[in-house]
Order: sequence, then structure tokens, then C-alpha cells
Amino acid sequence: AFPHDIFLGEEDVETGSTESSDSLEKALKAMMDNNELLWVVDPIDGTTNFQAGLPMFCCSIGVMSFSGEDKRPEVIVGVVYNPILDEMTSAVRG
Repeated sequence: AFPHDIFLGEEDVETGSTESSDSLEKALKAMMDNNELLWVVDPIDGTTNFQAGLPMFCCSIGVMSFSGEDKRPEVIVGVVYNPILDEMTSAVRG
């Protein structure tokens, strides 16, 4: 549906804080160069709990955009879904 948007998933990033920062920086640059949205997705947020069979994990999705007068990146949408409890929380900027 949004073929030109940029996608950053946890599985696309090597472990470690430097690698995470580098991946985010590359994704933000691609987002700025293409004037597209950046989707940040963690399909299993709480992997340790999930692997242990504990029902406290979720799917987290955030969408970032360059907006405002200074064109800084900001989160414009966030969604967290817990499939075990069938609970969803979301927020939209503005």
C-alpha cells in the first residue's frame, strides 16, 4: 500500500547500541531523501516472555514523519497490540 515508505524492523538490526543507532540513522536519512514515512516495527516486543510462554508481549508499531517548520523527524502514530489480552493502545500526534 505504501511501497516507497521506509521500514525499520527489529530483525533488520544487529544487536548492540551502536548498530541500533546506525540503523536508525540510515533509515532517517532514507526517509528524508525520499520524503516518505518511516515505519518502525517490533513484531514481538517482549521476545523473552514470548519464548518462555508468558502472556506479556505485544506488537509495537510507530510511524515517523518529517514535519513542522524545522522538518525534524517526529513520531506521528503509535500502536501497541497485546494479542493475548486482545488489547490495543494507540496515539496520533495532534
